[in-house]
Amino acid sequence: QVLPASYRDAKLLQEDSLAIIAEREEGRVEATVDGCTIIAAYPIILGTQTGELRPSRVGHLVLISDYSSRQAAAFQAVTQEALSFFALTSLVAVGLGLFFHVAIARRLRRLALVAHEVGSKNMSIRSGLGGHDEVAFLARSVDQMVADKAAADIQLRESEEKYRGLVESTHDLVQSVAPDGRFIFVNPEWKNTLGYDEVDLQGMTVFDVVHPDSVEHCQSLFQQVISGHAEPKLEATFIAKDGRPVVVEGN
Repeated sequence: QVLPASYRDAKLLQEDSLAIIAEREEGRVEATVDGCTIIAAYPIILGTQTGELRPSRVGHLVLISDYSSRQAAAFQAVTQEALSFFALTSLVAVGLGLFFHVAIARRLRRLALVAHEVGSKNMSIRSGLGGHDEVAFLARSVDQMVADKAAADIQLRESEEKYRGLVESTHDLVQSVAPDGRFIFVNPEWKNTLGYDEVDLQGMTVFDVVHPDSVEHCQSLFQQVISGHAEPKLEATFIAKDGRPVVVEGN
């Protein structure tokens, strides 16, 4: 009668259940509905009559184990572990984010800057990124590519300067024209011989200086040059600015 009401609602603590236990002399174990309490009931001999083998009185030993406090402690422990795991996971995520920002994103921005400067003809820039990862390998490749391009540009400028010096000092007439016939370059001897200056050439094509008798031949030869099948030698008559015919021959 001193047991809590929730315990008295257990089947083992009903009078008929206790009577069955006493009669069969065997114990039983039961858990409450909420699973927080385990109840065990066992018969015990309280006394016997003289000359009788059977017990005259049989009592009950009831053992009750309440796990509600342990369940609460277990829940608290699990909650604490979950919070600790969440905190650790958050720290790892933040650490990885910082690593990505420092080790990758910032270095990729540096490579993007190098590419932009190279596009602006700045061949002196280098990434300067070290390391042994993929970004460092890419950076070294970019730096080497920029260095090779800078060296090639220097060689090209030197070659152009030598060629321009040779062309400008020769006594031959040298001209370079676009596929549509516009003048790209003529050397000083060409200008001196034919009398045209840079202003005149801006609105002219090569056929404007060709004598009418040589236009058809020059046009045919010009098309062969465009197609890559030029004749080795040109013979034509040009017209100087003052109207003089100038016979030219060459390649």
